[in-house]
Amino acid sequence: MLPFLREQSQIQHLGTGMEYDLTEEPGNAIDNLLPQVSVASVWYETPVLFKLVASRPLQRLKLFMSLTQPGDYWHSDFLNALQILAPASATLTHFYYVHWGPFDADEAYHVDTLKNIARGLPNLKFLRYSDQIVLNVSISFLIEASLTRVFE
Repeated sequence: MLPFLREQSQIQHLGTGMEYDLTEEPGNAIDNLLPQVSVASVWYETPVLFKLVASRPLQRLKLFMSLTQPGDYWHSDFLNALQILAPASATLTHFYYVHWGPFDADEAYHVDTLKNIARGLPNLKFLRYSDQIVLNVSISFLIEASLTRVFE
């Protein structure tokens, strides 16, 4: 995949699968790859490609996370993903988060995740929260949590 991307400096919309990560080779910097990407669909589990895409002025991102262990393990990976996305946070307006795998968390856990999204990606205009997660979030809890910014 790397030889192809080296020749494609005009790509603006990129979508990849979990099996397609980049391999950093000594002497072959990848920092200059994909300079025009503004729309991407990538997996957290492809760390080199995810970090590269996150360093671009993204407008739209679909982020897949394939996690099999809920709880603190998942939460720390999600917070790490938001940290990696910090360079794109000024331009990112559309975020579609897809959790791939079993997930069983209570309402407060989802609210905390949404709070972190609101803090980490302050310019969002569109949020789609995973199709894989069934939310039974009470309206009063959302109001108390002051998440209006996420839903604007």
